[in-house]
Amino acid sequence: MAGREIAEIYSKLRDQALGFGSTEIKAPPVVPGGRALGVIMDIGYETAVVSIMGLADGTTSMYISNGGGTLGIGDHEQAAASSKRWVEVAETAPGLVGAEDDSLPAEGRVRFNILTTGRRLEAEAPEDELASGSHPLSALYAAGQDVITEIRLVDEARAGGGND
Repeated sequence: MAGREIAEIYSKLRDQALGFGSTEIKAPPVVPGGRALGVIMDIGYETAVVSIMGLADGTTSMYISNGGGTLGIGDHEQAAASSKRWVEVAETAPGLVGAEDDSLPAEGRVRFNILTTGRRLEAEAPEDELASGSHPLSALYAAGQDVITEIRLVDEARAGGGND
């Protein structure tokens, strides 16, 4: 991890997001009677960490530890819907435990933080196991990949001058 650049703005945005709860997220849990309000998925790479956030109110963002990122994607209907589906999957994700710290994942690992009406929950797993579908959290990872796809589609439309 010596080659990783962690920009101050990334740390501030991620720390702020990790603190979100019922007060900051202006929507009830996606699942009636549930408690999940949002998901933050941190993906560890050799030189950076990519953090994707989806909230119950449709807020969708991506932060990159080198200072890049995409905000305001939740204004796009498909992206917001994808984030809400991700939060729905998080409601029943297995193996989540009470969050102990805010550390970033090592290269090749994925860390999930589930924002809830109570204590933040977390889990971490190897990305290759998640991507292969062999890990119990593979469904949560796949739903996060759907959010990433929506972010990319919006970015491409913006770059092409489209009206999204």
